Amino acid sequence: MPLPPRSRFLEAVGTIDGANRDFEAPGPYVPGTLRVLRNGRLLARDLADGYDELDPAAGTLRVRVAPDAGDVLFVFYTEA
Repeated sequence: MPLPPRSRFLEAVGTIDGANRDFEAPGPYVPGTLRVLRNGRLLARDLADGYDELDPAAGTLRVRVAPDAGDVLFVFYTEA
């Protein structure tokens, strides 16, 4: 019997410098389960300041507005 999926809440991996928009979840995620928080604020995927899932199998994502130095970016997702 397969194990149930696990949800994860971790800091995104990538350089936060006001220019970089590409980040990684610490592992692969199930498409459509990714949620991104910037400084504690949940980003809406469909808004101009949201994010895009690039490759869930690789755990990659792109935020539409680069976080500034000192910002914190967390991801919540279901492990693939």
